[in-house]
Amino acid sequence: MFVQKFSKLVGVATLAMIVGGPLVLGSGCGGKPSCKLLYKRLNKCDKDFPLKEDKFLEICKKRKDKPGIKAQIACSKHSDCDKFKKCVKEATKKARFARLAERIDKALKEKKYRRALSTCKYRKEDLNDALKKKCKTIATNAFTELSKKAIAMRDSGKVEKEYSLCSDMKYAGEALGGGKKKEAEKLCDQVKLAKSAHKAVEDAAKYAKKKTVIIPYYCTSTLKKLNAEKGAFAKKLKDKVLKACYVDMGIALFTKKVPNMKYCGYTMKK
Repeated sequence: MFVQKFSKLVGVATLAMIVGGPLVLGSGCGGKPSCKLLYKRLNKCDKDFPLKEDKFLEICKKRKDKPGIKAQIACSKHSDCDKFKKCVKEATKKARFARLAERIDKALKEKKYRRALSTCKYRKEDLNDALKKKCKTIATNAFTELSKKAIAMRDSGKVEKEYSLCSDMKYAGEALGGGKKKEAEKLCDQVKLAKSAHKAVEDAAKYAKKKTVIIPYYCTSTLKKLNAEKGAFAKKLKDKVLKACYVDMGIALFTKKVPNMKYCGYTMKK
């Protein structure tokens, strides 16, 4: 049926979605582009067009200032049905690009990189060259910005909201390709280790101050993780945790225990 075929041709951004059915186009009398002329084009092209003129005009006039609808009304200047259909198809495509660009820009303004990149990923078939280039730029900028934040967290040990940060960074890395996702995963693993190490050092300091004769949980659990890691970063963290959890804690322990000791029940290790 022509109605169904044309609905596929024009796409989803037509008056069809407003009226709840497929949009049909046609040719008719000439005149200045308007909702009334658009209806004449539609009605002329398919006798089964579902809406009466008064209902169609009511809907069209309410939506006429929307970019996609406005462009379709402009297309009613074509009295030839084929030219009209071609015009509406192009207008629909431009409106789709405009909506996608608006959605992406809104997400960027709100710093919601994952949302912007999701639009790029799942609507890639609807992107023109300009939007494809924009999506690539977003992925690059997001990865750079989020990596800097992750590195700052890792180096300070003061980690918060790392899950969302790492999730977005990995997503940006996946969009970029070229091993960027693995790079993000490695950095996020380091952030987790840094968080655990910071907690171990913090707890050790508290225990040492109170001269509590117990090694904090995070000391042993963090060292276990660090022993399985290689590289300068892991070694640096390990040295920091060892000093806080065993050297400083050891001094605090002996300060408390030695004055009252009748014999030494501890083994000294280098």
